[in-house]
Amino acid sequence: MMEQIQYTDGVTGPNAPEGGDPGDEHSEPAAEETAEEAPQSENEADSTEPSSPLDFNRYSSEIAENGSLSDETISELEKSGIPRDIVEQYVLGTKALQDQVTKQMYDSVGGEDSYNQMIEWASENFSEDEIDAYNKAITTDGASQKFALNGLKARYEAANGQPNLVRGATKKTVSGFRSTAEMVKAMSDPRYKNDPAYRADVENRVKNASF
Repeated sequence: MMEQIQYTDGVTGPNAPEGGDPGDEHSEPAAEETAEEAPQSENEADSTEPSSPLDFNRYSSEIAENGSLSDETISELEKSGIPRDIVEQYVLGTKALQDQVTKQMYDSVGGEDSYNQMIEWASENFSEDEIDAYNKAITTDGASQKFALNGLKARYEAANGQPNLVRGATKKTVSGFRSTAEMVKAMSDPRYKNDPAYRADVENRVKNASF
């Protein structure tokens, strides 16, 4: 995951909201339980909450931040019908793709050292709101990340008297998987482990999944 802009001593982050005192004497007392509650109907007792759709953007962010998925997330995926070995392949594939994207982003601004120089400059010259906006955008995938990086590069070059040569690239839209079974089948293909191009195609289809 690409490094974010850190606040300098002269620029501090937004203040955390003040929390209430759990022992505040003015807090409302808990409502007393009543013994005459209406009995649940059989349908109400047996009803369950509908399952939420799988959030692959959240999974991707978790892998970028922690390098893996938590046991809770893995359990969530397994319950949705995705075997653990496929989940592990998904983690490895996502990490490889994220590393590849990060390298491409660094290369687009002249390498990791150049990027770090821009980040250091931005920490001293960006406003608090601009730092927050950049850090939020750079941790997302796709166009927002590239737009934020190109904007940082343009401002850095303008401030340092260098030519502004930001170039964009056209990205083809990829159709997403329509079901878990379709995704599992694609990830079970040997090319998912051995072919970076095929793995990138699968990861893009995961991001656009419709189930």
